[in-house]
Amino acid sequence: MICIYWLRNDLRIHDNLALQAATHFDHLIILHEINKEEMGAYRKAFYLQSLQHLSDELVKLKQKIYFVHDIAESLNKIPKPKQVIASRSYNAWELKKEKLIEPPIKFFDQNTLYQEKELPFTIQKLPDTFSAFRRKIELQDKFSADPIKIDILPPESEHRLVSLPLPKIEQSNPNFLGGEKAGLARLQHYLWDTNKVDHYKETRNGMLEFDDSSKFSPWLALGCLSPNTIYRELKAYEEQVCKNESTYWLYFELLWRDYFKYLSLKYKEKLFEPGGIQNKNLSNIKEDSCLLEKIQSAKSGDDFIDANIKELLATGWMSNRGRQNVASFFCKELLLDWRLGANFFQKHLIDYDCESNWGNWAYLAGVGTDPRDRKFNTKKQAEIYDPDAAYRKKFLS
Repeated sequence: MICIYWLRNDLRIHDNLALQAATHFDHLIILHEINKEEMGAYRKAFYLQSLQHLSDELVKLKQKIYFVHDIAESLNKIPKPKQVIASRSYNAWELKKEKLIEPPIKFFDQNTLYQEKELPFTIQKLPDTFSAFRRKIELQDKFSADPIKIDILPPESEHRLVSLPLPKIEQSNPNFLGGEKAGLARLQHYLWDTNKVDHYKETRNGMLEFDDSSKFSPWLALGCLSPNTIYRELKAYEEQVCKNESTYWLYFELLWRDYFKYLSLKYKEKLFEPGGIQNKNLSNIKEDSCLLEKIQSAKSGDDFIDANIKELLATGWMSNRGRQNVASFFCKELLLDWRLGANFFQKHLIDYDCESNWGNWAYLAGVGTDPRDRKFNTKKQAEIYDPDAAYRKKFLS
């Protein structure tokens, strides 16, 4: 039988349950539908680098990726009998696309730390606050499977597919090289080579030094790094080197990532609506294209916000502290539609992850999971996190 592996945000060979399952078939054809979203140069470069790296690695296993415009249309060109396999998705847009695929897809739950079967509740009973989710999930024993190694893949079968060429990379950020190899190297660097994880909780709000935070998120977003691999390495590090509040906090952030994915699965389209999962009536929202243009071009008049926007436009990256402040300012000070901010981040962030991005923006807009409806004082935040204005000088000079 022919196996069609629909490659999505799982651009890796290590810890890939779907690819492992594919080794049991007579033939294998790997398809990837080229992302048609509008992307900033840095996000696009990271995506293309990740695809190219995986393509090169698969050639070593005598396989290739067929880059296509439309996954459903391409599947019709492959003879039966066939089985389609893929990593599961969590957001409404991908779930809709899956319904167009025939035959039915066999999904593999491999892009969250905790698989759905490990959750102590059904998706419909997922707690509506992260704290409640964390308290329940931490009572569960987490089994970390051994790493999956794949040395051989089945050959292709005959078909009528033609692979599209990958677009050329126009501009990239040298600090973020896309692909599985670079993701694993970053994990090795942050844990074992530098022990930076020992101080993660203390430094993670830093805005200038690259190693202030783990920077795993770009590789996690495209599945170049598996959350299970990070967890396994983190547990080994705690056993062999150091276990403290910082190592726990890295695990804590992986839980947040899981939570947003399952929250998206629970609420589907509602997460993307103006009133979010709370169905709030946002009657004070402004429709001001000039104001929107000002903040998106780093001309808001708030130097802390503008520096963060400048960094995003110049590198494709913004710190977590910066993201929270920008989202709060966008929604609470300018009173703009939070979805426009989420779309702006979606375009430019190298580590764009649908569920985390939209979940975090809804959270800061007060229509998500945070009952406190928080608002950041950007002047005070700048005094705390950029007291000598070094960050602002770097990006505003």
